[in-house]
Order: sequence, then C-alpha cells, then structure tokens
Amino acid sequence: DILTRAIQDNNNSGWGNKIVYLPDGVYLVGKTVHQKEGGGNVGPCVQGQSRKGTIIRLKDGTWPVADDKRRWVFKTGDGVAQNFNRILRHLTISIGKNNDGASGLYFYGNNQSSMSEIDIISEDGKGQIGLDLGDGEQGPCLVRNTLVKGFRVGARSAALNAVTIHNLTLEGQTEVGVHNRDHPLWIHGLTSVNRVPAVHVEKGNVVLVNAKLSGGDPASPAVKFSDGMLYARNVTAAGYGKAIDSTSTKKDVIAPPSGLSIDEYSSNQAASLFDQAPRSLNLPMKEPPEPAWEQDMTKWASADWYRRDGRTDAEALQAAIDDKRNTTICIPTDLRITGPETVFVRGTIARIIGTGGSLIGDGVLAFADGGPAVVKIERLALTTYTHHRSARTLVLEAATGKWIHHDGTGHFFLTDCPINMVVNNPKAHLWMWHFNSEQTTAGLTVNGGTSWVFGWKTEGTDGGRILATGGTLEILGFLSYTGGSDKSQWPLIEIQNTDFTIAGLSQFTFGNWDKEVYRRLVKETRRGEVKEQPGVWMALFTSLGKSAKPAVDKP
Repeated sequence: DILTRAIQDNNNSGWGNKIVYLPDGVYLVGKTVHQKEGGGNVGPCVQGQSRKGTIIRLKDGTWPVADDKRRWVFKTGDGVAQNFNRILRHLTISIGKNNDGASGLYFYGNNQSSMSEIDIISEDGKGQIGLDLGDGEQGPCLVRNTLVKGFRVGARSAALNAVTIHNLTLEGQTEVGVHNRDHPLWIHGLTSVNRVPAVHVEKGNVVLVNAKLSGGDPASPAVKFSDGMLYARNVTAAGYGKAIDSTSTKKDVIAPPSGLSIDEYSSNQAASLFDQAPRSLNLPMKEPPEPAWEQDMTKWASADWYRRDGRTDAEALQAAIDDKRNTTICIPTDLRITGPETVFVRGTIARIIGTGGSLIGDGVLAFADGGPAVVKIERLALTTYTHHRSARTLVLEAATGKWIHHDGTGHFFLTDCPINMVVNNPKAHLWMWHFNSEQTTAGLTVNGGTSWVFGWKTEGTDGGRILATGGTLEILGFLSYTGGSDKSQWPLIEIQNTDFTIAGLSQFTFGNWDKEVYRRLVKETRRGEVKEQPGVWMALFTSLGKSAKPAVDKP
C-alpha cells in the first residue's frame, strides 16, 4: 500500500515527470504494486538506488497455486493507450519462493515509456510470466538492459502497438523464452540460456537482430516461427536442432536456412525498385553512451534557484547552465522559452534532468560546442524546438517534444523519444532506439548523414512519414498506426538518391482497411526515374540509391 500510494500520489496530469526514489533495501509486498491506469495519468519515474540492491519482493507463499488468474508483483498500467511516461529504472522485482501462481512485472506504457536496468527473478524457478508485455493497446514502449530468470515464460507479448527490446537476457525458463502473439515486437541483443525454445513467433511482426541462443534441446529449434512476419539477422544458436524452424503454411513464406547460424533471413520476399540485392545495409550499431553521474552534490543545481526579478525563465536557465560550479541541472517546474529566445547548452554541464518540469514555448534549446564530450538530457518534455549544432555527442532519453534538428557533425543518440527529427548535415550520425512520431508531416527527414533506427511507431495518414534525400538510412522495425478517415494520397516513404533499408514494416488500424492505410509504401527517385512500391506491409526493402552505379540500358 505504501509503495502504491507513493507512486500514485506522484503521477501528473501534464507531461512533467516526477521521480519516486527507492533507496537500497528489500520492499516486502503481499499484493500487486500498481500505478494509476488509463487516460490523464502521466508517470512517474520509479528509480531504484541500484539494480541489485533495490528489491521489490513478494512474500513467500502468497500465490502458491497456478490457476487461471493473472497476478503480478508490479504493474505499470493497462487499458487504453494513454499510460504515458511510465519509467522504471535500476531495481529488482522478485516473486520470492513458493509463488507458482505469480508473475513478475506487467509493463504497460505508451508513446514515451521505458524500463531499464531491471532484474525479474523467481528465487525457486517457479512462476508464470517474468516480463508480461500486456494486451490491448499496449505500446509503443522500450525494454532495455533487462534480465529474466526462471518462470514458465520469460517474456510474453500479445498487444496491438509495438514494443522495442534492447538487450534482454533470459535464463531458466520451463516453456519458452519469448512468446509473441500478434504483436509488433523488435528485439536487438537477445541472450537466452535455455533448454526450451528461446523465441516463439505465434503471429506478429518480429525483428530479431544480434541474438545468442544457447543451451537448447536438439529436438527443438531455437526460434519457432508459426505465422506473421519475421526478419532475423546475426542469430546464432547452440544445442538446438536448428536456429529457426517455420511451420507456416502460407505460400509466400520462405523457408529459413538450415543450421545454427543465421546471417540474414526474411520470411517473405525482399523488395527493391531498382533490382538491388535482397539484403539490408547492416549499418554499424552503437550503444548510447552514459556520462558519469556526478557524485558531488554541490555541483547539482535547480534551475529555479536562478530565478530573479526581471529575469525571464530562459535567462534563469541560461544562468544555471553558465554557472561553472554546476555539472548537473534539474528542472522541477515548467520553464518558458519564448519565440525570440535561445538557450545554449554549453560550458561545464554534462546532464540536464526533468524532475517534474518541462521546457515550454516556441523558443530554441541549442546544443553548442564547448564543454564535456558527452551531454545527456533526460526525462524532460521539450515543447520548444531543439537544435544539435555541435561536434560533441548528445544523448536524449525519455524525452517528448516537437522537433529536433541535427545540424552539427557530432553523434546523436535518441532513446525512448516521441519527437520529430530532421538531419541536416552530411557528416551527422544518428542512432535512435524506440522512436514515436505523430506529427502530420514527416517524422524523420534525412538530408544527408547516416541515420539508424531500431523500433519506430507513427500515426495518421496525413502525410509522408519518412523523407530522405541523399544520405544513408536504416530502419529495423516500423509500425504505422493509421488513424485517419481517408486513404492517404501520400507515399509512406519517399527517398531520392539514398542508401536505404527498412525491415519489418506493418500497419494497423481500428477502422476500415480500405480507407485507413497507406497503399503506396515507397516512392523512389533515382537519376530522374521514379518508381513506387505498393502494398500494406514489407518484410524487407532495400535501395542503394546513393552508391549505385549508373544504369546500363538493357538490349
């Protein structure tokens, strides 16, 4: 009751994200700890002091019998797709012992929601589901750096919107590692040590990249593919009979390669408009860097401390940033940056954290040269316009906003961000993990540079979602939730002289499929010639429009 009250009393009706901090210790519970559910409830972030030291543990023998009831130690939401800013960080969830009827974590969040550095364990190996990713309108959300140990099922997914998983370790399941049923599920960095199958794709849009699946039964495959769409790359298995086995009866499904190592596999024929090889670009992936947490609390400051008579909010924030005593800035209340104003992130600042406040207004937050090599902005709503104009590295995590322009030459990492993105520098590098865009114009515009996206959900049929002119772009896992009333006259993707890959593209609508989906998936222009790719989904599409050799006339 105490944990539930602490969490529910600190949810917001706006976008500010308060933090409920749990010091190290064992928090013994006898029923489900749960956040407020449904529309109008935002956050909070639940932050443990350490992943191994902060433990929410179910009392032994609380739910000893496995029956048809579903019971969890922790639940973050449910119902409609209005559970925003649900964030879990650095803690362990344990079902204790003799709790065969218990599941660990029901993680449900929408648009900007994520869990990271979480252990979910059964101390005697029993229990139902370790990580339950829900039903209904769950997603989009991000699961990152998570361990599930024990349970009948390691992770379960059976919802409508998408879930992106980045680094998931599974150990000691008794039925299956990951079970997906009719859900867009995109997994990068799966490590499974299990006798049972590591993944079962019963149905859905699944992307599986960089997976190591060991300890298997020679009579079973590591990945069971029954129906839906599967794109797999760099998958290795050990102990199993084969890496991937398909039982699909659909005629257009391609049989997976035999053996225990999968270089690249697409369950359906790869598409290309200009006769490209049916392979992805396979761009380099980089993990988001993490600047060291400042241990000297005298170097932390609240932006509110710099409010003075006659100062605007933008001037107060700039003063906090320019105070050389500070490395970490907290924003506990809303700050307004008006249209003519620009606040520069520079100097000694390595981290800016939203602790309940937002940056609002039509002004600009600009990331400039001068200062630490890596700067992180996190848990902050940015209704301002944000510009990366630097050669430094910027990390944006758990942030909402309007537009970000990457105009500099530095590296840029976005993690768990509902925002729209423009890349404007031929030397720019962009990596995005779980991206959600909902503007009526393009969610991502690429004008040069190299961009890589893992896990992207967008909405509506009012405009093109991806525009690329030149540059290099790879997208792994894409869902278009088409909530419009008329069939879009736009192409979903428009590229011109661009090296481009998209894998695992699907669409979903609650309404009429004849009116509410994109039918023109890709419009490509190359050396003045225009072609279009029709359809409503694609397992893999590739173009080498930037680096292709000149066309040769056929006799």
